[in-house]
Amino acid sequence: MLYEFLIAYVVLLGLSALCRSRQMMRVSLAMLGNWAVNSLFVASTGNFAPWAWFACVDFVTALVILRNPAGKWQSAIGWVYIAQIVMHFCFAVTNNPDGIYPYWLWLTRLAWVQILLVATWGIGGGLRAGIRRLFGRPHHPVPHGMAGMEP
Repeated sequence: MLYEFLIAYVVLLGLSALCRSRQMMRVSLAMLGNWAVNSLFVASTGNFAPWAWFACVDFVTALVILRNPAGKWQSAIGWVYIAQIVMHFCFAVTNNPDGIYPYWLWLTRLAWVQILLVATWGIGGGLRAGIRRLFGRPHHPVPHGMAGMEP
């Protein structure tokens, strides 16, 4: 699952560059940074349920994403991080050693939701704007001025 996320984040960064959207690039970089920091922490410590660490990193990521959101898509992505933080604390409250599988299952699902939200945001609005920038806008179909008033 490690490489699938890395590939997905690289694709999001490419989509952000194509769309030339600073907001989308900021969100994609924040998500990549979140994933990298958390993956390195788990790999270096061997702790597969560092809920407090995850909650802190997700909080910082949510702040980066929700700072001056560009619209509904960016807000939705930030709120998914808020949902993740709530999930971390729910896992901590239950303190069930058998709950590690559902915890990681829901973390993975929420991560894919975030990736899909950014991709939909990029394909829906940003990609159209990027194509318009690359190829220019179509010519106006009627001559400039009022119709029928040309000399």
